Amino acid sequence: MGAYKCALCGNECRGRRWTVKNGKKVCKECRQRLDKEMPYEKWHKMNITQIKAYLADKELIDSRKTCSFCGKEFDGSDVYKTVLKDKSVLCGRCTESMRIARPVRVSVEDDGSYGYQACADDPLPELTIEDVPWVQKEAAEERERRIAE
Repeated sequence: MGAYKCALCGNECRGRRWTVKNGKKVCKECRQRLDKEMPYEKWHKMNITQIKAYLADKELIDSRKTCSFCGKEFDGSDVYKTVLKDKSVLCGRCTESMRIARPVRVSVEDDGSYGYQACADDPLPELTIEDVPWVQKEAAEERERRIAE
C-alpha cells in the first residue's frame, strides 16, 4: 500500500487505511481514537468536517470541570452528566431534579426482523441553560402537587 495523508490528523501514513464518507482516508491511530468515541457504523457515515466537529464538541464537554447550572465541581463519582443543546453540562443531581417534569420516554418499536427494540427519548438535551430554571420550577410544582394528592 502506498503512502497517504490521514484526513483527520494530517500525518503522512503507510499501511492500512479506513475510509469515511466522501472517500477520505484515516490512519490506524485515528481509527482507534474514533472507535473509542463512537461505533464504526456512526463515524464511517460521517464526513471529516462532521467528525472534527464531534471530536471538538466532545473535548469541550470533557474539559468542563463544573455543572453549568449549580456550579458543583465534577469529580470521578459524577459520571452521569447531561449535555444540553447549547453545550452546557449538567451534573447528575441537577438532571435528576428535573426528571419529574421532563421524564425519559421509553417506547418499543418493531425492528423489522420479527423483533422489538426499546427506544428512549430524553427531552433534556433539547434544553438550553436558560431553560433550566423554568424546568426546575415546573419540577418543584409537580412534586408539591403529588405530595398534596
